[in-house]
Amino acid sequence: MIRIKQHYLTLLSLCALGVQPAAAADEPVKKSPLDLATEREVTIVRDEHGDDYTSPTLENLSQLYWKLGVFDLQDDVAIDNFLRINECGIYTAYSKDEFEWIEIRNATRDRIAKTMDQMTNKFKFLMPIYLGSYDPERGGFELVKNSGFPNLKRIEFVSPYLRKEVCNTIVEVPDYEKNILLILNEPLDYTFVEMDDHVAQAFILRKQQEAEETHDERVRMRRYQRQAYIRLRMTIHEYQGNIMGRTLDGNLAILYGTLEGIDIFDDKDQKLLLASYSKEELQERRKAKQAAAE
Repeated sequence: MIRIKQHYLTLLSLCALGVQPAAAADEPVKKSPLDLATEREVTIVRDEHGDDYTSPTLENLSQLYWKLGVFDLQDDVAIDNFLRINECGIYTAYSKDEFEWIEIRNATRDRIAKTMDQMTNKFKFLMPIYLGSYDPERGGFELVKNSGFPNLKRIEFVSPYLRKEVCNTIVEVPDYEKNILLILNEPLDYTFVEMDDHVAQAFILRKQQEAEETHDERVRMRRYQRQAYIRLRMTIHEYQGNIMGRTLDGNLAILYGTLEGIDIFDDKDQKLLLASYSKEELQERRKAKQAAAE
């Protein structure tokens, strides 16, 4: 009786301190299907290339344009706009002071000339894609909603930074385009996402959970149009001018380059990598598809 009372008092003390008593050893901890799927010996896909490529922010693109020879070093307006994009504080403080500004402009001109070769031309472009139902025979998902890449050499990239202010204004900076028309050295033929079974199962469960948790009926109805993201890894070699976009979102810079590979992500933040292909693997896939069609 005394032992029972002591045990009861101990439980009361723990509850008063906000401590939950430990569960009995024979009581299994219930786990969700998502926990079970991701807890298995799944294939871990590591992002080994993300840090080798830079995002197409206007700041990074402005340096690329100089590297590719879009502007002349004697073009004062182009220099001023470069400062407006990359050094807003300096631009705001001194652009109206003619004497100070001439010195700043010339110093920037010299800096661009000296660092042009070190500016990167390796970029990563992230775009949404939509995966349909899982095909167990082929081991993956068909890309739906016209989000596939059926032997394409021209890909239009709409910048996610389009509405971002540039030095306190939304007005576009002339000739420093945010939107891109990518011209690939070889066509990208990618309409089916191959995926390891365990990775695919975890992906399906995550998307199913997202659909169940949302109050948006449109999202719930699109359970077999699962959104994911494709990242194109490219080395840009040449600027080929600009063209008018199909929308009212400004012009597109035409950039020619080598597609180094692609990566498929579950999320926009590029934390959950689902699949990855090098340019050599993409070439082999395209050759195999062409051979099968003959």
